[in-house]
Amino acid sequence: MSTSAIATKAREPRDPSGARRDRQKQRWFVAVALSRSRLAQSTLARVGFVSGMSLALSLVVFAIIVRASDGSAAPLDGLVEAGAAAIAFVAAAPTTLAAATDRRAADREGGIEALAAMRGVHVAHLDLVRTYAAMMLVARTTALPLVTLAIAVAALASSTGMAFRRLGIALGLLAFSVVVGVALGSVAALSARVGGRRGKLVVSAIVLLPWIVGELFGRGIFSIPGALSAALSLIFDIGSQGAGA
Repeated sequence: MSTSAIATKAREPRDPSGARRDRQKQRWFVAVALSRSRLAQSTLARVGFVSGMSLALSLVVFAIIVRASDGSAAPLDGLVEAGAAAIAFVAAAPTTLAAATDRRAADREGGIEALAAMRGVHVAHLDLVRTYAAMMLVARTTALPLVTLAIAVAALASSTGMAFRRLGIALGLLAFSVVVGVALGSVAALSARVGGRRGKLVVSAIVLLPWIVGELFGRGIFSIPGALSAALSLIFDIGSQGAGA
């Protein structure tokens, strides 16, 4: 490109609407990151992260011991399947309760609403920001221990084919974590808006009551825990079919 062409291009006016959209996106991402960081620092969210990772690492240690003892015949696939539901529960449940606290009041008291307004983020949009932050944090808190366990077990595989099948399970668990984050994070954020300081009670009722009633009538799948359990079972069913192929 010639010098004159470069100078001409430099003199061309930039698209103001495009620049405005870029700034809005940047403000949005910053607001979501800040909300997620504040939520992650709460006691319940930390309990969820530590509990999930502790259980996953304990199972990894157990898998290493079993692999060293039994060799290539070690039944490690069942270990991941047996531990996944427990890991998801201990990781996601406290984090969901943390997201169901009255984040609106906490942000107001912490000056976050005023800061957001100064940065060009409308206060009315903060509820959506908190919802995205809750979904992202629940998904991440669930995914890290699940994927850690699945990858560790894949690394202990006795063949390349088995390792790839177990990595496929890890990808399935990653997708499952996203589903958990969307489902529980959105319900938690809604409960916080509706229930205020009673948000934890509201989200517990929304999640648990339909599940309990459904289990009594054999329709537990129509609740959030039942649907998530079915999704987890489907992931391992697909993985076992791949192992048998």
